[in-house]
Amino acid sequence: MAFHGGGINILTFSDSSGLQVDKLFRGIIPSDIILCIEEDSEGNLWFGTRDEGVFKIENFTDSRLGKIKTFNINNGFPDNTVWDILLDTDGNIWFGTDKAGIVKYDQDQFRNYSIEQGFPDKQVLCLFQDSEENIWAGTFSSGICRLMGEHFSHYTEEQGLTNSQIYDIDQDAKGNYWLASHGGGLINITFYNDKPFFKSYTVDNGLPDNYINSIYITADNNIWLATKENGIS
Repeated sequence: MAFHGGGINILTFSDSSGLQVDKLFRGIIPSDIILCIEEDSEGNLWFGTRDEGVFKIENFTDSRLGKIKTFNINNGFPDNTVWDILLDTDGNIWFGTDKAGIVKYDQDQFRNYSIEQGFPDKQVLCLFQDSEENIWAGTFSSGICRLMGEHFSHYTEEQGLTNSQIYDIDQDAKGNYWLASHGGGLINITFYNDKPFFKSYTVDNGLPDNYINSIYITADNNIWLATKENGIS
């Protein structure tokens, strides 16, 4: 488990002692302000930070640190803040950055999809891979993007999206997409003949909050929401 300012922690639970939280690697890792974690296909752990880029811990265990590699603006990574990390089905690692759009890590090389390369926003808050292996990105102010191969599809309020600040994305068993927005509640996208249709659910429809931080869809198609001020729904 990672904390904003609390570094890396491991949680253990037993019937005798209950929940125990232990902080690992004090003063060793590049930053204690950790925003996201992902495990790659080789078992290495990647950590996105607010101020020191990305660092990777190789051969990680809960009792041994392993080798640390740091990637930031000083050695080729385009930004020092990473909001989300995604491992795709091909083993590539994707990073959603604060000022440099999307970054793809493939075969020890970083490839940047930024505003200069046609990406619509510099700040990417979340990443998601759908059932057809397309990569989706939720942005701070420009809605969502779908990357299909090398082609971007961009959806904003002009196309019917009810809010342009997207914090999380998930897909249900029927292939429909659900977006957690900040201010626009829960947004559903259904495609017919590759044309998107948008529908929003807000406090007017019974949601507890229009500001949603995270979304999770279970195997039996129930949707769980983590809201900004009104808990879990």
